[in-house]
Amino acid sequence: MNRKTIRFLRKLIHLVCALCLVLFVPACINDQGDDPNKGNTGEKVKDSLVLAVSEEPETGFDPTVGWSHSGSSIVHDYLFVWDSQMKIAPRIATSYAISEDGLTWTVSIRNDVRFSDGTPLKASDVSYTFNATKANKDSVTDLTMMKSARAIDDSTVEFTLNYPFYVFLDALMTVGIVPEQLHKQDPATYAQKPIGCGPYVLKQWDRGQQAIFEINENYFGDKPSFKRVTLLFLDADTAISALKAGQVDMVKVSYLHASTQIAGMKTVEVYSSEILGICFPMPEPYTVQKDGKEVQVGNSVTSDIAIRQAINIALDREDMVKNLLNGYGSPAYTGYEKMPWNNNSTIKDNDMAKARGILSAAGWVAGSDGILVKNGIRAEFDLIYTQSGGVRQDFALYVRDKLRELGIKVNPTYKTWGEAALLFHSSPTVFAWGESSPIIMYQLMHSDFMGMGFFNSGYYSNKTVDEYLMKALASRTEEEANGYWQKAIFDGTTGFGYEGDVAWAWFMNMSHMYIMDENLDIGTPAVQKHGGNITENIVEWKMKK
Repeated sequence: MNRKTIRFLRKLIHLVCALCLVLFVPACINDQGDDPNKGNTGEKVKDSLVLAVSEEPETGFDPTVGWSHSGSSIVHDYLFVWDSQMKIAPRIATSYAISEDGLTWTVSIRNDVRFSDGTPLKASDVSYTFNATKANKDSVTDLTMMKSARAIDDSTVEFTLNYPFYVFLDALMTVGIVPEQLHKQDPATYAQKPIGCGPYVLKQWDRGQQAIFEINENYFGDKPSFKRVTLLFLDADTAISALKAGQVDMVKVSYLHASTQIAGMKTVEVYSSEILGICFPMPEPYTVQKDGKEVQVGNSVTSDIAIRQAINIALDREDMVKNLLNGYGSPAYTGYEKMPWNNNSTIKDNDMAKARGILSAAGWVAGSDGILVKNGIRAEFDLIYTQSGGVRQDFALYVRDKLRELGIKVNPTYKTWGEAALLFHSSPTVFAWGESSPIIMYQLMHSDFMGMGFFNSGYYSNKTVDEYLMKALASRTEEEANGYWQKAIFDGTTGFGYEGDVAWAWFMNMSHMYIMDENLDIGTPAVQKHGGNITENIVEWKMKK
């Protein structure tokens, strides 16, 4: 068969699969009996939801293992959470205290929490959960800073750390609590049939298709408005098709689909900490050994701070958001917008004249082809991106076109992550990060992380910044820690931000987009991290009629 025929058959197969999945959705909803949205008279009573908003957990619903970026368990609950204003809010816990040396954390637990099987949650369940998570080599949660956890009594847990680490609070916000006796009997079985203390209970899981949840009658918090929630695991196109067919109440969509008009549906934009930017290789070029291979580090163009400053100033962030995200986002300057640890710096961008002045003052002059040259070095570099056909590619092409006007030649270059891992220490790279935690600042900017995986891939190093980051980690209060995080960005003299060393150029905060039933009110979600966790405030959700 020729390529044209093969492409046609692929499209036909995709269309048939999508149609089959759309037709399958009603069967999913009714598989547990009569449609719970139907009353005795046949009138719609909306007390169930069908969602396509997250990825399927590969290994099940075990918090000691964890799940993907776009998942959060509505079966489990946490000690603390971030609220919609990015304030620390108690959940299972009521308070915490940190010792003077920062090595002992004492957490008080509510005495009215029960697991969905009716057994009381005790401090021993909390300590077991954290010790099991630390011991689990497959866990996605990093607890290397924790030495051990122990229950002092039924309502008090003591965590002992190996070193002061204020962002240990993140773990208290991301590890769902499991019942000790049930989990330790058989963790593999538990992952398939979890018992938690969250607002819902898992009733059915059909791998590759759906997971069905029903209300946890023993939930200690406010009861959800919806008796049943079905999560469908669909690809983007199939989810949109199901939405148009009226078989799904809410779908997470890309910026490309966000403006899709569907009768009875609305588009909702949720703020996200997910940001897009460029990591600059900072030093002059040299080579290192990495995984048995000789790898180039540094870049003779981006090692010049004038280049990094000019790129930050020349490009128009508002225009990027409008044209690359269809308006679904906001400009980013530090990479920590709307976070308590941000210093709220902004950049007066879209200023080609000022950018040219910076470059000229630094000794960059136009060559015969218009590309800037300094000491025989052309202002030219590859810009690595790792998403073919998506926003990262669109962004790389946008940067190429705009910086050409400035006399900088950018060569957008697609690579897989495996290929990029050997290149992003020496070539500027498009990254998307997004965490509801300042830990990412430490990982991206501290010199200890130079060349460590995706962290600090540009080999940035500043002793003063390192000191601020370590002081933030050793802090005992949120206010103290935030002060040091902010100084690491810029303290008036130095920092990794634009006013200092310009280690990165951040450009866009990318909103998370959902199309949903026009009567569905999802309350006020917390700031969404990379991948999203939209169902974490599901107890607030309700139908307006």
